Amino acid sequence: RYGQNVDLDHVEVCDDDCWTYVACDTTDPREDCGRLSAHIDCIVIAVDGACWNNGTATAKAAAGVFVGDESTFNDSFILDVSNTANQIA
Repeated sequence: RYGQNVDLDHVEVCDDDCWTYVACDTTDPREDCGRLSAHIDCIVIAVDGACWNNGTATAKAAAGVFVGDESTFNDSFILDVSNTANQIA
C-alpha cells in the first residue's frame, strides 16, 4: 500500500502526545521532517493481552490499550474471568 520509498516504521504518526495516527499513503514524506502526513481522522488503537502463570490454577489474565504516549485513554487492567488463559487475554 505504501510506496517503495516509505520506511514502514513511519506509517504511524504521533503528531501530538494524545493520539497515534495512520500516515497518509498517497503523499511523499515531508521535506521538513522526512515523515508522512497524518490522517487525523484515522487513529491507531493498539490492544494486547497477557497471562501470568498460564495453564495453572493461579493464572491471571490482563489486557492493555494504547493510543498515544500521554493519552488519558491508555489503560491496562486485570481480567476477572474464571477460565484464565493466554487466549482469553
